[in-house]
Amino acid sequence: MLDFLRSLFHREDARPAPLPAPPASTSRPEPPPKQPPAPAASPPVAAFIGREAVLDRHESVVGYRFFLSPQTQRRLRDKAPSLRLAYEAGLISSLAAHTGAQGPLGGRLAFIELSPGSLHHPLLPELLHDTTCLMLLASNGANDPASADSLCELQKKARLGCVLNRNDTDSTLLAASSVVSLSIPQLDGLEIADYARRLRRDSAHKSLMAADIESRDDFEMCFRSGFDYFHGPYFAQAINHHAPRTQVDLNRVLRILGQLRAGASGTELATSICQDPVITLKLLRYINAAANGLTQHVVSIEQALLLLGRDRFYRWLSLLLFDVQKRSYVEQVLTEQALSRGRLLERLGQRCGLAASEQDELFLTGLFSLLDRLLAQPLADILQQADLPVAVRMALLQGHGHHAPLLTLARAVEENDEAALEHHAQSSQLDAETVNQEHIAALIWANELLSA
Repeated sequence: MLDFLRSLFHREDARPAPLPAPPASTSRPEPPPKQPPAPAASPPVAAFIGREAVLDRHESVVGYRFFLSPQTQRRLRDKAPSLRLAYEAGLISSLAAHTGAQGPLGGRLAFIELSPGSLHHPLLPELLHDTTCLMLLASNGANDPASADSLCELQKKARLGCVLNRNDTDSTLLAASSVVSLSIPQLDGLEIADYARRLRRDSAHKSLMAADIESRDDFEMCFRSGFDYFHGPYFAQAINHHAPRTQVDLNRVLRILGQLRAGASGTELATSICQDPVITLKLLRYINAAANGLTQHVVSIEQALLLLGRDRFYRWLSLLLFDVQKRSYVEQVLTEQALSRGRLLERLGQRCGLAASEQDELFLTGLFSLLDRLLAQPLADILQQADLPVAVRMALLQGHGHHAPLLTLARAVEENDEAALEHHAQSSQLDAETVNQEHIAALIWANELLSA
């Protein structure tokens, strides 16, 4: 994890560079041959993207599900099929903008819910990767079912899955799918077990996904029934959660953060750090990483602090609060959520034209906003020890101040609350496309950080 921290302090301009103007031509171009008019296509619609962590049977976060928000899907239920495809075009465009050589999530699985009609979108090939699973909606009434030939071609480039309801009978789609998702609240326990048994009997190689899990009982029932993947609101809740085990003395980290904010000298800070061998080891390992380009090996804590600077050290030290060993799914979800939330706030602050110092404060606002749930301590106690800037404390404890609107916006992104998203995005002069782009970029950053 620490080898990747060098990227924490490097800001990139999220805005694409303008395209160069075409060179002037001195000769008159030949008129292009006449072509038959192309059929009218619905323009992409920038709707807010929903996301949800997906766990495996080891209760590890293996990827994320991407989908149109529930509010958008309800609005589209009785609308023309072309309108849904226009919204899905916006989802595809947002994901394609950040897809690299390792796929949409940089090596993590991306389960993308689409209608079969969206398989013809021109940007879809950019998403196709062995870490991508296109989860096709079996019976949404949006368009004709995909043909067996088109599904066969897609199978060569990406995983295929399907999202089934209780009465779906699309045998072509089911046969082509390697992942089958079933909404659990629609079924009782006997139906869940029977459905899993029938799918296993008909095709043993298929992975089963238990969708929309709302309780521990649902999860345990699906686990016993042999499901491979799980997602739903239950996993975002820290129920009966205890503070995680960690090699780092979290209280000492908070005290050092407080010393930093109070203006302690380098000698005082070095004395506090040296009292914890784990923090000392991690700091020297980080400062001596090859990526830092040092010509001499650093063995002095005071020298390391001098090279890093107080602001960078504060940020590095804050991240040690999330250096949890053997995370349960609760710690995994909360850690990734806190890191991606902090990065999202920082990037949105950049989009809003805020100063670098304010962007740093926004990062800390997002990072600390979930620490009470992760550490099972009152947030006020944590913030008192860390002595965070006033604007950060106001946003976290009182819900107002300069950083509160963007924090509320980030929470709405995670909760897929479209009404709150629209309201707070407009108040910050941000549009859905911008929020989607930064949301995905922040999630990729957090995943890369944790996998480094």
